[in-house]
Amino acid sequence: MRQIEDLCDRACDAVTYGYWIVQARKSAPEAADMSQAAMLSAPQKKSLPPSSSSSFCNKLVNSADLAAIGHVPAARAMGIELGAMPRLKAWTNKMVSVPAVKGDREPLVRALAKVHDISSELVGPDGRIHWRDSRLEWPVRHGFIDFVAREFHGGRMMFPPQAT
Repeated sequence: MRQIEDLCDRACDAVTYGYWIVQARKSAPEAADMSQAAMLSAPQKKSLPPSSSSSFCNKLVNSADLAAIGHVPAARAMGIELGAMPRLKAWTNKMVSVPAVKGDREPLVRALAKVHDISSELVGPDGRIHWRDSRLEWPVRHGFIDFVAREFHGGRMMFPPQAT
């Protein structure tokens, strides 16, 4: 369960964040390449629920399931077809019927339906985008250091406050 949570919190979050960042910065020279890299590096078939189970770790919904379900909308936005992954599709259908997930998902679906430009969700009023650990590592690791440097030198990055 912890491994799946870590996969979601680090790998899935970093990849999807990289995808959304480039959607917000479409004029960047690397935009098409970053978008493609995100789609190719998205964990598509790793750690899927076993066919004999209806959740990632057992038959009961658990924290691994809750960590993973938040990344499914990004997969769809990135053009990853869930129909090609019947176990993931069945798990997703089960998860969206869980009352807590359904209740959390409904406002998100409504909000996303109204968002025509992802920049309004990512970019703060001061023009800066929030970065942190694996979200910053992903573009660097994939060769987009110039993108990161331009964002940094242009004052378009914001980081979490330092812990005291």
